[in-house]
Amino acid sequence: MTSSVVQRLLADTTYHIEFNGYLTNHAKHAVIALSRLQAPDSKIQEYYDEYTALTPYNLQLTPAASLLSDPREQPVSITTANWSDYIGRKKHFCSLRQFFARQLEQNSTAAVLKRYAPALLPGMAGALTHGTIHLGWALDVNHSLMTAEGLAYMTYTHLPLQVDQLQSSALHASTGVASLHAFVEAAAASDLTAWVEETKAKDIYNPDAGFHPELAETGFQLQLAKVLAEGHPLLWQLPSWLDDLPLDKVLEELYSTTVSLYLVKASEESKDDHADISRSGSFLLLHLITALWGLEHIAQHLDIHSQRQAYKYFWALGVSLVATSGQIPSKAGFEAIQPQLLVQDNAFRHEEDSLWGPTVASAIDEVEEHNIKLVYVCRALWRRYSQQQIYRQAAETFTATPNIGPKSSSFQPSKRK
Repeated sequence: MTSSVVQRLLADTTYHIEFNGYLTNHAKHAVIALSRLQAPDSKIQEYYDEYTALTPYNLQLTPAASLLSDPREQPVSITTANWSDYIGRKKHFCSLRQFFARQLEQNSTAAVLKRYAPALLPGMAGALTHGTIHLGWALDVNHSLMTAEGLAYMTYTHLPLQVDQLQSSALHASTGVASLHAFVEAAAASDLTAWVEETKAKDIYNPDAGFHPELAETGFQLQLAKVLAEGHPLLWQLPSWLDDLPLDKVLEELYSTTVSLYLVKASEESKDDHADISRSGSFLLLHLITALWGLEHIAQHLDIHSQRQAYKYFWALGVSLVATSGQIPSKAGFEAIQPQLLVQDNAFRHEEDSLWGPTVASAIDEVEEHNIKLVYVCRALWRRYSQQQIYRQAAETFTATPNIGPKSSSFQPSKRK
């Protein structure tokens, strides 16, 4: 049950869903995570006020009213007959939100998701998975207007996988981590890294020549779009357990694999840079954790076939993101984490505060909202999956705010004063 303060903040439409041309407004994600971590309403309001005044990137949000004269955001009539014409066009967000809000007023949430999500989920790579995050996190707290925003944002930023190229049961490892290990070995054998760099440099993927011109200024999002458009067999090979296991076990394997990947890369990063591992989490890979949380909350409203398809899309997106970002982990890193995968804390309920209290307190005091979300999700997974230590370790491994704003010192996260 969320408070009236949280409900009011989630219903706020003062600011556009994006700012600086391509960055996602994360304010509502932080509100949900802080609420789930039982931060007081005063702290939640404080965070929202500070984020909407100036984001951690030292960039300001875009007031929705300032876009009234922008042709891309002029009101248009969107109906059930033409809504799909707007998929991936990155135009008319407010009209899309209004369309989905009407759909949610007239139908149940489950009915709306069954109608529209299957067409949108192959494009979950859009906006670096933030459409999936926004929608799934809205469903986590059952907020109708934010759900409409999430559906609109998935439509607005849709960046498709080559769904027809996906190869079911092409990897025969028995677990998610073993499957990712097999991908790492195959990537090394085929020099996937060189292929990625060659793909990024191809002239046909130039926004000036018509390739996703809306992504021209986005940096990594454009590079990911190139890799997804070119395609590589390794990126489309799916593990057999995605078909063979019950859906709850599929989800468990995806979480274990995604969190393990995050920890392996954090460990490698800290060794390479002699950095504090508590601040060495990959900003990009963290998104896979919070996006999977969002995807779970979307998928639970769908039929079994659509759920399984959604998790297949997630796997393909995950390895594509890893390859594009150059964050393919080492074989040694996976071997090192294997013994940790089944280690449990075995804590009694009254001992949870001593294990999690400092991490939760740090999250509530964070400026970087991705870390707040990380702690919320990982604590929930720790509780769900028999207190496996990897989830607590991931929660303690914060990421740093990337230096994409005007203030050069913004890379290292700072504590809220």
